[in-house]
Amino acid sequence: MNLIISDAHEGLKAAAALRQAFLQPDADDAHKTFRHVADQMRDRSPKLAAFMDASERDVLAYMGVPAQHRTKQHSTNTLERLNKEVKCRADSACGMISTTRSAVC
Repeated sequence: MNLIISDAHEGLKAAAALRQAFLQPDADDAHKTFRHVADQMRDRSPKLAAFMDASERDVLAYMGVPAQHRTKQHSTNTLERLNKEVKCRADSACGMISTTRSAVC
């Protein structure tokens, strides 16, 4: 059995090209790069290009924020962690009360 690893997959190429839009220093350059990638994908993957056309404004909305604050916005890990903690604690509290009647004092 031979293991073959290839980076010739279209999805990987598209992701690498799209990543360039997020590395641009300002919104204008980011939008130009995003449009360029969408145009390159149009023949090979029309659904992807249409999705990119529809989502460009939302995807690049964070570029309107000053550059020094962007690194804090690109990830929602902190918010996800907070939501997970709240859910965990809420589930635990609800799990301790076996019936609605026992919760009423």
